[in-house]
Amino acid sequence: MLRFVREARDSGHSCIFIAHNIHHVFQVVDRIVVLRHGRVIADDIDPQTTSVEAVERVMGRNAHEVMWDDSIGYGLQMALFDAVGKTLEVPVHALLGEKVRDRAKLSWWAIDMPAEDWASECREALDLGYRDFKAKGRPWQDVYAQLDALHEIVPDDFNIDMDFNSTLLDPEHAIPILQRLEKTLPY
Repeated sequence: MLRFVREARDSGHSCIFIAHNIHHVFQVVDRIVVLRHGRVIADDIDPQTTSVEAVERVMGRNAHEVMWDDSIGYGLQMALFDAVGKTLEVPVHALLGEKVRDRAKLSWWAIDMPAEDWASECREALDLGYRDFKAKGRPWQDVYAQLDALHEIVPDDFNIDMDFNSTLLDPEHAIPILQRLEKTLPY
């Protein structure tokens, strides 16, 4: 059965694979949906970011007791928060505290790439109605050229978020770059 599912998947076919053996599931799937009593209780468990060991650690346990365990991976953790919220019939924010906003912005996202590719990404984002672009700023790219290219094509009300993650290393490296961006760029 696993060979058949792999062959179908590898040839571009979609398959629904129902199983109770988590090891088999992780061998052949791209996406996991968990049902209980015919209802979807989790649909965002990513087999690429969730380990079989993490799933085994939480199986059979109360989701509310394990959803705060960051070591299980963010995909499984989000699925647990979602499952608890659905079970309690409350939005996830109610599990985290007070509601902070009525809406969350949805940003177009792109990995680190040359300036002309970011410009192409922003054109597509604009064509699809996006007003925000989350860009992965990396020191091995020319972030100033990248942002200049974007400034040429985006309207003034278009928001660009630069996400450096930890690539700026420390304040000594980060502050000069951020100060130059703040001084020279109008956005």
